[in-house]
Amino acid sequence: MFSSLIKATFGISAMLISTTSVANSVDFSVGTGYPFFGQIELSLPQADSNSRWYGNYLLGLDDGFSVGYEKAISENNKHALGVVLGALGARDAGPVCKEEGTVCDIFEPLIDLFDSETTNGIGVSYSYYFTSINQPGWRLKLVAGYGESDGYNAERADGSLIVSYQF
Repeated sequence: MFSSLIKATFGISAMLISTTSVANSVDFSVGTGYPFFGQIELSLPQADSNSRWYGNYLLGLDDGFSVGYEKAISENNKHALGVVLGALGARDAGPVCKEEGTVCDIFEPLIDLFDSETTNGIGVSYSYYFTSINQPGWRLKLVAGYGESDGYNAERADGSLIVSYQF
């Protein structure tokens, strides 16, 4: 977890440093959702005002970092589609107990509640902005994609739901 936090901090810092010289503003947002309980995001609005690049750090029972691009697809710039690379979702990592009939079997359902791994891969996103893309306000974002789990290296489809506020 700590190495992911360091990577996320470095990635967001690098994005901020490299983009502040190119853009007039860098937007910041925080949010919550499922399976990630916390999200911190920096985004770079594009000059055309209807698209943006972003990087975020997602924290839940496991954590991850992702980068992506979104473009508004409606005239009022409230609906946006995008592509995301990195953390897509998190879910059960796999069987905890190696042997049947042990004390571990009794507690496995409880352990499974907290045994999640982030799925890293490539996916698509849909966002609904209550005001407009690149404007302060609330956003609802759905992510779905295909990737590989952190520890077990199992390939799988995964996704997430995030509600956030952009400042």
